[in-house]
Amino acid sequence: MKTLIALGLLTVSLQSFAHPCETIFSETVLNTSGALDGHDQKLVHAFRTSAIDECIAAEKIGKSGLPAQVVTYPVISSVETGGNAFYSLLTATRLQMVLAGWAMGSESK
Repeated sequence: MKTLIALGLLTVSLQSFAHPCETIFSETVLNTSGALDGHDQKLVHAFRTSAIDECIAAEKIGKSGLPAQVVTYPVISSVETGGNAFYSLLTATRLQMVLAGWAMGSESK
């Protein structure tokens, strides 16, 4: 039991050093639902890195005072018609990440 509590405290303390975008990704439906389980971990890591990078870039755009459409349009325009539910979940996660990044940036300016 003590080991479990110590592990939980270590996880919380390590998250305090992470960029907020990393925390946001870890709390997305995509990540918490287990939808990524069973997929190629190299691809999962690449998507995670890309989503976090988009969030950080969107934060900078938010700080600049540009509107949210600047970060949401590229994500929305990448949507393919006839995509499956998993692809839609990936797109929704990207949209959530860029909007969260933009909001953090616009609040901090």
